[in-house]
Amino acid sequence: MIRFKTKKVLALREMTQKELAELTGIRPPTISALCVGTAKHIPVDVLDKICFVLSCQPADLIEYVSDATVEMHREQAAQPAASPAPDLSALPPELVLALQNFLQNQKNPS
Repeated sequence: MIRFKTKKVLALREMTQKELAELTGIRPPTISALCVGTAKHIPVDVLDKICFVLSCQPADLIEYVSDATVEMHREQAAQPAASPAPDLSALPPELVLALQNFLQNQKNPS
């Protein structure tokens, strides 16, 4: 799948979509479609104008991401983040107790 990065490039340049449209002469709906990723095609002259104004390469504006990569990211995002409990068995019992007391005091300061 092709992913559009135009919005990120604009943010890095601290430029609005409206400003880009004015500087390039490209219609605002076209710029918007490139920013939100709904553009179906990009004429070369449009890409040329945007690259000129933003001083960038076409690869800075679009990238190819494999469908497998996209699916993997979706699956990871759907899974709840679980932080593994630290293994305290290797620590001396006095240190474990001190850590537990410290953490308890952080939760309930006097």
